[in-house]
Amino acid sequence: MPENVFGRGSAELDRTVWIPTVEHTLEDGLLMIALHVLKDKTIVNLTEEYFGNKGIDRAELYKDINKSHLAELREKTRSVQGDYKMVITTFRDSLLEQQLTELLKHYKMDVEICVPVYSRAYSRWNNRTRIEGSLD
Repeated sequence: MPENVFGRGSAELDRTVWIPTVEHTLEDGLLMIALHVLKDKTIVNLTEEYFGNKGIDRAELYKDINKSHLAELREKTRSVQGDYKMVITTFRDSLLEQQLTELLKHYKMDVEICVPVYSRAYSRWNNRTRIEGSLD
């Protein structure tokens, strides 16, 4: 978004919707960034070839692209070079947290991972509040 999530000050917003695979959610997101934000030429060309006339602004990765082509795109994304730093913030026990550990070692970008140091959450299942970490 050029300014903020509500787009105030922008006459028209381009919208991109990708539905990632559960097994590769983080990598699918990094692929989307390489394509739509970094506009890496290799990724753009391969994506246009593999998605055909379907367009790449709306994609459901389980059905809109061949699995082997998607795997190749993920592999190519790992070697994308750039002068940028990725900052990833994840919630405790989230799907992304589970995928972060080994995955990011294979990518070239600078990266910073932000994880919770304190969490307080009420569970309706057991009618209790669980507190983890510390604000000290």
